Amino acid sequence: MTLGKAVRRFFLDVGIAIALLVLVFLAVVLMPGRVLEFSGQWLALATCTGLLLWIIIRQSGLYLRRPAFWFAVACLLVVHFLVFVAIFYAFPPSPLRWYMIITFVESGCFGVVLFLLFGVRQGRHTGRRHEWPGKV
Repeated sequence: MTLGKAVRRFFLDVGIAIALLVLVFLAVVLMPGRVLEFSGQWLALATCTGLLLWIIIRQSGLYLRRPAFWFAVACLLVVHFLVFVAIFYAFPPSPLRWYMIITFVESGCFGVVLFLLFGVRQGRHTGRRHEWPGKV
């Protein structure tokens, strides 16, 4: 990896981290009835989302330059945030260790979805390679 690519990747990682922190901050501040209430759940959500995004980026190196990949990741992260916000409202605070377990299960599910959208598979009967429809 050249120095230019390493610097570009560093700025990409920092930009993604800042964007996620802004999203979490806005979700906390704009939530009705919970204005300026910051609990350990939100910190766990921010930490696990960062870990989830890191796992996705590390496992999907071939697709990082595709806009459709980033759109799919953004959609999956929106679903991730919406589900966790619904869980925060519906259930009492849970131990923080559950967030790490959920993160690894969720990263596997995200990986499967992204592979189905962008992966390349072997043809079953012919031995030819077939690309999935999400290929740009």
